[in-house]
Amino acid sequence: SVTAPTGSGGTFTYYTYIYGANGSLYCSSSYVVNVLSGTAGAITAASTSVCPGATVTINNTTAGTVSYTNGSLAYKWYRWSNLSGSWTDLGVTTAAYSGAASTTPGIYYYMRRTYSTSCGESDNNYWDAYSGPVKVNAVATGVSAGSNTAICNGSSATLSGSATAPSSILYFDDFSTNAGWTLGTNWAISSAVASSGCSSNDPASDYSMTPDNRILGYAIGACYAANMSSTLYATSPIYNLSGYTNVTLSFQRWLGVEQPAYDHAYIDVFNGTSWVNIYSNPSTIADASWTLTSYDISSYVNANFRVRFGMGTTDRSVQYCGWNIDDLTITGTPSVSYSWSGSNIISGGSTCCPVVAPTTNSTYTMTAT
Repeated sequence: SVTAPTGSGGTFTYYTYIYGANGSLYCSSSYVVNVLSGTAGAITAASTSVCPGATVTINNTTAGTVSYTNGSLAYKWYRWSNLSGSWTDLGVTTAAYSGAASTTPGIYYYMRRTYSTSCGESDNNYWDAYSGPVKVNAVATGVSAGSNTAICNGSSATLSGSATAPSSILYFDDFSTNAGWTLGTNWAISSAVASSGCSSNDPASDYSMTPDNRILGYAIGACYAANMSSTLYATSPIYNLSGYTNVTLSFQRWLGVEQPAYDHAYIDVFNGTSWVNIYSNPSTIADASWTLTSYDISSYVNANFRVRFGMGTTDRSVQYCGWNIDDLTITGTPSVSYSWSGSNIISGGSTCCPVVAPTTNSTYTMTAT
């Protein structure tokens, strides 16, 4: 095992020599290693957010100065859904992408560049650059106005309208940076590192298809400690969830913890007044892959909502890997705001059902956002 040379990169040849006991050369071998170097290229999008079905255009504007030898540069485009926690290979291998956006909100578009050598090797984990990303927004649907009403001059009528807002992503954190988390002892937002020697081990890589490889985790790359006498927490920033319904907390989980007779893992949420537990390990958990995990938190929404992950207490023996968390997402249905236009709106112009008193034949228009 050797460390790649630093500097400008290029082709380097490594030699192995085996000598006999009398000092004579028995055999030798060599291996050529290609070392990448340089700066990432830039990828820009025509717009960082679009409506469902609109055109997504992302251009690889510059190739950067990455050098590579005896190989080729490859492009691949992916679509990511925060709502389902899944990637889709778009099958596009050109440097630029343009196509109709998904009709589903919460979709992001990414491009990755990889290098392949003439020996048939490839470095699929080397990201030279990736897109913005481009997000597909949610839009209000089901907007309708009441039927035309015939009234006498000087009388009033109540109009009615309705609108249904779709579920949309309120907050998303892939832990590429610390977005305001308060981290207790041994908690970190850092690169994923595989552990060894635990009863279950940490993952070697994060879940996101982005270059940072970062997660939120407890004792990343190691087992949690024995004899923990208290619970240690990673606490989120404040999320303002006021006015939202059907709110769901989702994240990718890789958890290892012994049964609760001995060790403990928790999830709590802040309901505006106090912390409420929504998860404690019911048994021994030994995840061997990333698992999409979701909780209905509609009962706890408030302007100062937070979530925290807890590790401990633990007993004196048998340690697992603890918490590993990625791609935390909060989705919910927003409240609808109404606005009516037309003559002589007496009251309720910002509600679903205004009272109007037109003096002539009039048209009223409702806008819902």
